[in-house]
Amino acid sequence: MLPREPGLQALVEASRTAPAPCWLAQLEEPAWLVDPSSGLVLQSNAAAQDWHALLRPGGGAVRADLLGGLEDVHFWAELTQPAPALAGADLPLPTLCSETEWPGPQGEPRWVERHIRPVTLEDGRTVMWVRLQDRTAQRRWLQERDQALAELRATLEATPDGLLVTNAQGAVQALNHRFALLWGLPFASHDSPAARADDGRLWAWMAQSALQPQALLARLTQLRGQWLGRTEDRFALRDGRWLECRTEPQWGRGLVQGRVWVWREARPNAGWRAAGRTLAAPNPTEGLSEADWREALEAALDAADAQGSDLAVCCLGLEAEALYAQGEQAGAATLARLRGTVGREAGPTARVAVLGPDQLGVLLPGAGAGQARELAARLLPRCGPEGADAPAASLGVALYPEAGVSADRLWPLARQAQARAADRARAGLSAWVLEGEAPATPVRTVRAGMRRLERLEVLLRSAAAERELLLHYQPLVDLPTGRVAGAEVLLRWHDPDQGMLAPALFLPQARRAGLMPALDDWVLEQALRQACAWRQGGRPLLLNVNLSVPTLDDPGLPRRLAALLKASGWPPDQLALDVPEAALACDVESAVVRLQALHRLGVRLVLDDYGAGQVPLAALRRLPLAAVKLDPQLVRTLGPQPPGGWTGALLDVARHMRWPLWAEGVETLAQREQLGRLGCQQAQGHLWAPALRPEPWLRHAAAAEDRRMPPGLGLVPAATS
Repeated sequence: MLPREPGLQALVEASRTAPAPCWLAQLEEPAWLVDPSSGLVLQSNAAAQDWHALLRPGGGAVRADLLGGLEDVHFWAELTQPAPALAGADLPLPTLCSETEWPGPQGEPRWVERHIRPVTLEDGRTVMWVRLQDRTAQRRWLQERDQALAELRATLEATPDGLLVTNAQGAVQALNHRFALLWGLPFASHDSPAARADDGRLWAWMAQSALQPQALLARLTQLRGQWLGRTEDRFALRDGRWLECRTEPQWGRGLVQGRVWVWREARPNAGWRAAGRTLAAPNPTEGLSEADWREALEAALDAADAQGSDLAVCCLGLEAEALYAQGEQAGAATLARLRGTVGREAGPTARVAVLGPDQLGVLLPGAGAGQARELAARLLPRCGPEGADAPAASLGVALYPEAGVSADRLWPLARQAQARAADRARAGLSAWVLEGEAPATPVRTVRAGMRRLERLEVLLRSAAAERELLLHYQPLVDLPTGRVAGAEVLLRWHDPDQGMLAPALFLPQARRAGLMPALDDWVLEQALRQACAWRQGGRPLLLNVNLSVPTLDDPGLPRRLAALLKASGWPPDQLALDVPEAALACDVESAVVRLQALHRLGVRLVLDDYGAGQVPLAALRRLPLAAVKLDPQLVRTLGPQPPGGWTGALLDVARHMRWPLWAEGVETLAQREQLGRLGCQQAQGHLWAPALRPEPWLRHAAAAEDRRMPPGLGLVPAATS
């Protein structure tokens, strides 16, 4: 059975009666034949001999796993040494098609695609045919593209302005996080394809946020169709803010490729405010102003918090075009009538306000999810003017405390829920959306967690962080000498009301709220400051800092880290960053680009939780790792005998890749001795010390110097004071 590769079939068919080296030698790509029973190379062509010195004549017997990767070793081992249960079975020979990295003829790194399959020669022998295709150029192009995209994203996110990029047809191509924050976008993340695909929804959201929706929409439409020239506009929003927008053409290859929109918040002068009041008309049912509404919402939240009760914050919206179809006076009269209707349906304790030409706000003290549903069922059928052309009404509800605990959180959520409800109404579905269903955990627990999260967000922006957020340092012990070689930084929070909080009580919430990059930046800055103080005191050390997955995904991390290192003067090679396996689980290609950018700064990258099994081992070979840190679960399995099975294979891979081995979670002398026999260079755990505050850590490090041998015997108390 001869190979049936495109372009090779005719060549192989013509060579069927010739010796195998004939067709093999005519291949331009590296190729060789392997005996499946012994696993030895039988013949190779000139391209393969140029590629690898072992394949050249006179090199002696060559094993088939000469590529040296873990995949090769296992493939050929299974072929030549089948499991006892399969020995003697008449099974088809396996095939393999995968990519691997391998040095080229001059020792340069090459990325190749390897094909292995059985072929039958003219004399009846069946051998394994190995063929390599050089994919280095394609891989380099992909890496350069990913790097360019990462740099473009970093540039977009580095500016304090909101950026929007449209193409020559006016379609949205990109927008940054600041733009999403300025406009309070409720749908998709700013870097999601969904945020760029639904242009109509984006422009509609911007229009409904403006004090004069139709004027804003008309101007946006005009700018999207404009190619040349720079523009400058100012727009008043319903919440009292003013946004300034500057646009200019985006050029490329001598042609206009689109427009760049730069948005920033502007401070209005007296003339702007007067214009804003003019734009607000017609609205004779003024109700509450935006400031009065916020004050009322804050008072309702304070009362709910003091009484331990619920609160429903509602946003009722109408289709503006249908509402004002009979004229401005008729639309305003309808809005005034609706305000009275809502007040009667909501009850005497409710607070109702007209907050725009087509929007009402409703506060329902003591109302939970059930009461909100009942109000929606009673209210929505009665909204809108009489007649067939009645505007569709939609209701968005945000519940306190499940959806949020502050006015800054709840009212935007209610507006976003109303926008989604309007979409549902147009699709013929129920015209209301509820944010914050009752959680499985008690409300008091939810409220405490949300208050804690908001407190954390405030802390990161204030000097109080240094009083409540505390860094502890766990000694990193050099196993061959027993000395303290460094410190791993661990975060704790001393809450004034709840005492010392472990990371598990606040880090998951911080991660969901998007606070991890800011939190990790704070940890890095404080840890570098402490480490510099220790260095000035004559104690050089390796500083080990954990980074979260969201932080590692942030393209601006290398720039911020470079600035921190420069400001502190800390040597980059004395900073080790722990990279969790989870950061590589989804998109290995992007992760490699980001980690290489960090590696170029000179810092050490350490794979955390090595052995957790979230990343294929073949992918790890491409990472610029300085060490791997054994997962604590694996450390706990170590016994007096050499490890085998999965643990043994992991250790073999680390030795083969020449990765220094670190360990965490070491608790017993037996574990420490086994790690020493396995060649582990550095370890940490309660065997030596828990995480300590700076002063106890310094005392522990000094004491360890005095009792350096035998290591691991000088334990310190568990107290961290």
